[in-house]
Amino acid sequence: MDEMVQAALLFWIPALALVVGTGTALSSRSQSIKLLSKIIALTGFLFVLLSPMTVPESPSSAAGHLLGSIIGPCALLITGIYLLAFSGNVEVGKLSSTDRKIGSASTFFGLIWLEGMHWWTWTPMLNGEVNPYWLVFWPTFLILSTGLSSGAAFALRYLGDSRENESNFMLIISLLTFSLTVLGMMLDGPNISSEIFRNHFWLAASDIFGIGIGVGLSILVFAMVIWIYESSLPPVNILDEPSKQELAQAASIIANHIGGEQE
Repeated sequence: MDEMVQAALLFWIPALALVVGTGTALSSRSQSIKLLSKIIALTGFLFVLLSPMTVPESPSSAAGHLLGSIIGPCALLITGIYLLAFSGNVEVGKLSSTDRKIGSASTFFGLIWLEGMHWWTWTPMLNGEVNPYWLVFWPTFLILSTGLSSGAAFALRYLGDSRENESNFMLIISLLTFSLTVLGMMLDGPNISSEIFRNHFWLAASDIFGIGIGVGLSILVFAMVIWIYESSLPPVNILDEPSKQELAQAASIIANHIGGEQE
């Protein structure tokens, strides 16, 4: 079978099935369609994970290799953040203190696992080289983690109510990821040098900055279109004040429909 056809059948079509199935499962109201969409999404996800074995010659298999490498630590991080968020100062559905401890441990071990992929020998390696998508994912993860956690810490402290503990935790996460970023730019890892990390860090930062500028400009253009459209509309007609005859007629109608003490 041709390599392009094989990559399309064993990677790109399953990846498309994953996206379409997930979107349909989240948006459909029919339970049968939701179930079928979940099965399609799960099947596509498994094919993408197996792509390093099914289509090893295709460069696209690096995406499946990275996904399989980070699914464990990311699952720990998502679980930990969820448990921490809903075991804090929430009014409805508050989890227990045990769940909070489990969430803290999950978040800690998830970060340690990801750190091991940079500083130890757990780096995702594909065909004897560092997975190129890992070099994109890791700096982007650090930048977003630092920015989002610091923003969440500010929002919890100054906009939230009695959320000082959660704010301090998010601030610690922000400082930790920022420190890891600085260390990665200064020190070499066993598989990734500081120079390579710096290059991909600035590339990731420029991508995020460009996305932010693009989103901001799109919102600005959308707001300008709405403002221009509303400015072009004719002014709203203002009704004249009611006359004495109209007021008397309204008072008569109201009096006829009010029973007073009889009701």
